[in-house]
Amino acid sequence: GDKWPTAQRDDKGTDEQYERELKRGILLGDGCYTDATVDRNHVHISTSVEDKGYNERVKKLSGEEQFRADDPYSEGKAKKMVFSDGGAVVQQLDLDPAKAPGKSFDPTDLTTEAEVMGTLDGLLASDGNINLYSNHPQIRWDTSSEELADSIRNALLSVGIHGRISVVTDPKRGGSINGRKISANNPKYTVNVSGASARRYAEKSRIGEIHPEKGEQMFELRTAWLTTGNTGKAQV
Repeated sequence: GDKWPTAQRDDKGTDEQYERELKRGILLGDGCYTDATVDRNHVHISTSVEDKGYNERVKKLSGEEQFRADDPYSEGKAKKMVFSDGGAVVQQLDLDPAKAPGKSFDPTDLTTEAEVMGTLDGLLASDGNINLYSNHPQIRWDTSSEELADSIRNALLSVGIHGRISVVTDPKRGGSINGRKISANNPKYTVNVSGASARRYAEKSRIGEIHPEKGEQMFELRTAWLTTGNTGKAQV
């Protein structure tokens, strides 16, 4: 059963709380902070050279001085935004070094709505997507960590938003992201929010402040769609 009662977070919180958890969510999504990268001081965020607005905002959020020169991948449009002192960043954000399938966070540590939404927006900006191309607008978070998927779902529940987890275990799954080949040795977990819950998330989200393109999509979901129950209809 569900671990959390809905609408548990009555305290709205502060901008500072939102921004701290936004940083944490981005690292939980596309950050590489394994034991090896911490030891080699090569903690980084994977991104695309095409996401200029997002990349600029990520660096502004943490402070330009927190990063050294970007490290491009050998091919494609992907790159790594490398922290100057990644170990300190991981420690400041209370993250334990982990590979992607071992990533997680404890929703009970998030005591305000600002902290919950910061974490979720950070994860959505880095490793999620907004689908407007159907009669059912969807907000989705993807991860190879079952525990992280559960954490996302429980965090959503704590602010009165319902999400469903689906899993794909096809060994042929994979492909590429931003020109990077992605191996798929682990199952893919997707947390999906749709219908009235998608509208509710859009009303609370500040994702446009960190990811302009996804902010526009969220604004469209909020203003151009009537999302009630499990249906969404474009306004005429």
